[in-house]
Amino acid sequence: MTDPVSKRLIVAVPLAACAVLLSLCAVQAMGRGGDVAAPTPEGVNTACALDAVQAKIGEKPMVLETLTLAGPLRVLKRGQPMTMDFIESRTNVELDDAGLIARVWCG
Repeated sequence: MTDPVSKRLIVAVPLAACAVLLSLCAVQAMGRGGDVAAPTPEGVNTACALDAVQAKIGEKPMVLETLTLAGPLRVLKRGQPMTMDFIESRTNVELDDAGLIARVWCG
């Protein structure tokens, strides 16, 4: 007969493995969005540096280091997974396949 600790392990280990696998599947599925990005909600007064950074479209991302931005800056490669939380002051920059600034949005 097995002791109580062994019985708990027999149940706990497979459950933990299932939880890990499910979380990995969720992360992988989120990364398949490609160019999908969270749009800036309409009617929201954004405090991000949209105008300053949009002027840099087509340039290398190193030019962003010369800017002084009030809020956070997130630079992503095309198709890179990202969190979908909306931070009003954050400026998001997407790089194209050549590594140049292709798109800018707030959130």
